[in-house]
Amino acid sequence: MPVPFSFFQILDKEAYVDNNQKPFFKPFGRSEMAYIITDKCSACGTCESECPVGAISEGEPIYCIDPDSCTDCGTCADVCPMSAIEEG
Repeated sequence: MPVPFSFFQILDKEAYVDNNQKPFFKPFGRSEMAYIITDKCSACGTCESECPVGAISEGEPIYCIDPDSCTDCGTCADVCPMSAIEEG
């Protein structure tokens, strides 16, 4: 029976499945940001409503991305009319 990964997530599932190489694990609660909202943000809120996991919230003065909730899908960057969201 497989052991659940409570502290780590597998980022390279193919490596884990075929065991040809050691899988790459990344701890939950990462400190780096997948995407960042830059100062070009006009606070229109488009990104917040489009985020499928609710990782974006209104901040002062611009919106913020929660790195622990973000799934790195890139939807926010795709819909931003100001191109204010960049890969971190």
